[in-house]
Amino acid sequence: MKTRARLGGLLRPLLWFLCGVMVWSSLAEAESIADPSRENDFAQQAIQESASDLRFIFDVSGSMRHNDPEKLSVSSLELLAALLPAGVRVGIWTFGEDIDNPLPLSRVDEQWRDKARDLEPALSRYQPFTDIEGAIRQAGGVPGPGQRHIILLTDGMIDLSAPAGSKAEGDRRSRQALLNELAPDLANQNVVIHAIAFSDEADLDLVEQLAQRTGGLAVKAQNPDDLLGVFLTIIDRLFPADQVPLQAGRFTIDPQVKNFSALLFHAPEAPAPILVAPDGSRYTRDDHPQEIRWQQEPRFDLISVPSPQVGEWQLEGEIDAGSRIQVESPLMLHTGELPDTLYLGFPVALSAWFEKDAMPDDMQSSNLTVRVMLEDADGNIQVSSSLSEDGGKFTGILPAPTRPGNARLIVDARAEGLRRQRVLAVNVRSPIGASLDSRQQTVELTAQHPRLDSANTRLQARLQGQALPVTERGEKQWRVELPELDPTYRLPLKLLATVELDGQTREIPLPDVLLNTEGQVGLDAAGLDDKGLATQALEQEPEPPTTEPPGLVQRAGQIWTDRIEPPVERLTRQLGLDPAVFRPWMLVLVLIGLLVLLVMITIGRQSARRQEPPREEPHV
Repeated sequence: MKTRARLGGLLRPLLWFLCGVMVWSSLAEAESIADPSRENDFAQQAIQESASDLRFIFDVSGSMRHNDPEKLSVSSLELLAALLPAGVRVGIWTFGEDIDNPLPLSRVDEQWRDKARDLEPALSRYQPFTDIEGAIRQAGGVPGPGQRHIILLTDGMIDLSAPAGSKAEGDRRSRQALLNELAPDLANQNVVIHAIAFSDEADLDLVEQLAQRTGGLAVKAQNPDDLLGVFLTIIDRLFPADQVPLQAGRFTIDPQVKNFSALLFHAPEAPAPILVAPDGSRYTRDDHPQEIRWQQEPRFDLISVPSPQVGEWQLEGEIDAGSRIQVESPLMLHTGELPDTLYLGFPVALSAWFEKDAMPDDMQSSNLTVRVMLEDADGNIQVSSSLSEDGGKFTGILPAPTRPGNARLIVDARAEGLRRQRVLAVNVRSPIGASLDSRQQTVELTAQHPRLDSANTRLQARLQGQALPVTERGEKQWRVELPELDPTYRLPLKLLATVELDGQTREIPLPDVLLNTEGQVGLDAAGLDDKGLATQALEQEPEPPTTEPPGLVQRAGQIWTDRIEPPVERLTRQLGLDPAVFRPWMLVLVLIGLLVLLVMITIGRQSARRQEPPREEPHV
C-alpha cells in the first residue's frame, strides 16, 4: 500500500500538469506567425477577374495530420499565392475546435503573397474536433462588395465538443442549421460556397448540398496528390483563362500570343524541368534570360515567358497530369454562361466565340471549328458535340451526361495555325437523389434538379424484376417502401424517372440504389429471369480481413495526436519556445505518466488477488 501511495503521489502532479497544459492553452489565443522576409520573384500573369472576393477555409482538425501527411494543403496555399490575380480581396481562415483568421481579407499584392507563403505554421496547428458550421458562419459573415466566394477544404464531418450524452444531437443540429438556415441565408446574400471533400471520411453529401444550394462547385480529392489539381479547378472556374493543349510535353505558340505561363506539376524529388524553345534554346531554373520569370516550389514550377518565339515548344522532365499552358493574347476565346452543375438526362445549350475586334485581318470565323467535350475524372470523354457558326458565334447542344461525379467541360477552338481551349470544372448529378434509411426499409427520393417536382415527374422502382409502389411525400419528395430482404444478397434497386418538361417527355434511368451492401453475394438485373427470380449469382467476394482492436500504444498515440499535441504546440509558441524542441520532452512526460499508470494497475490487480480467499479443491 505504501508503494501505491508513493506512485499516486508521483502521478497526481503529472496528471495535473497535463490537464493544466490543455486548459491553459485552450483558453489562450493562438499566435499568428508571419515572416514576410522573402521577396517574391514572380510577376503575376494578368488573368481576367471574374471574382473579386474570396475566403479560403482550411480544416486543421487532428485527422488532417493523417490524411495529409505531406502537408499538401500547404502546397495548395503556395499555389494560390502564385496564381491569384493582383487586386482581388482574399482572406484565409482555419478551423478545428476554434476558428482563426491568420490572414484577414485584403488586396492581393506582393506583400499579401509573402504573408500567404509564410502561413505554414497556421495550417499545421492541429486541433481536436471539426466546427464546419462555425467556420462558414464566421468567414461568410464578413461583409464585402459584390459576390463573395467561400472555398472550404475539409477531410471530415461536423464533430463538435460536447458531453457524451448530447454530442450526437449537437452534431446533428449543427449540420441541419448549416444546410437549412445558414446556406440559404448566404445564398440570398450573394455568397457562393465551393467545397472540397478531402478523404473518404469527409461528409460528401454535406459538401455537395452546400455547393448546390449556393450555386458553387463540389469536388472530391481522391487522395492527397489530387489536392493541388482540385484547387486549380476552382481557380479555373473563378478566373477562366485561355489555354493551348499540352500533349506529350509539347505545345505550340501562335503569333497572337503575347505571353504564356507554364504551370508544371511534379514530385518533390523529380529533376528540374527544362524548357526548350523552337530555336533549340534550353532554359532551366538556374539558367534562363532575365525577362523569363521562373518560380520554383516543391511540387510545381511556374514559368512566365513574355513575347515568346512562335512555333513548337518542348518540356523535358517528369511532368505530372494537370500541368497546363495558359496564354495571354488579344485573340480571346469567350463562352456563354456555363452552369456549375449538369444533370443526368438533361442536355446543355452552349455558345462560344472569339472577340471580333481582336480578330486578325487574315483570319475569318469560317476557318474556325469549335468542339465541346465533357471529360470525366479519369480523362475519358463522356459526350461531345461540334458547335455550328451563327453570326460570328458558335452554338450547339452538348448531349446529356451519362455518369455522375466530377468532370471537366472543355471548349476547343482551332483553325490553321491557331488553337485555344477553355477548361472548366463541373459537377454531374442525378436529377433525383436517393437516400436509403439505416434499417433498409425505405428509400427517400428528392428532386435535385431545380425544375423537377411531383407535377412533372413520375418515378418507377423495380427490385428483382418486381415493381414497387412509389408514393409522393411532398412537392419534391417521394418514398419507396422496401419488402423484407435476405441480408445475404446485395440487390440493386432500379429507378426510372419520366419527366415532362418544355413540351417534351424524356425517360431518365437513375443510378441504382444498392441494398444490403454488406451481403456476400451480389445479384444484378442480368441475374433475373422474366419472373424476377434470381437465376445467376455473381462471384462471391472474399470476406474483409479482420482487424485487431488498437492496443495501448496505438491508443496512446492517437490521444497524443488528437488531444494533447495541438494545445501543447499552441502553449509553447505563446511562451516563445520552439515546439520542435519542446515536443520530445512533452512526449517523454506522457510516456512516463502512462508507464506509472500501467504499474499502478498491475499493483492493484496483484493486491486484489492477494485479498481473495484461497480456493479449496473438492474432495473425492
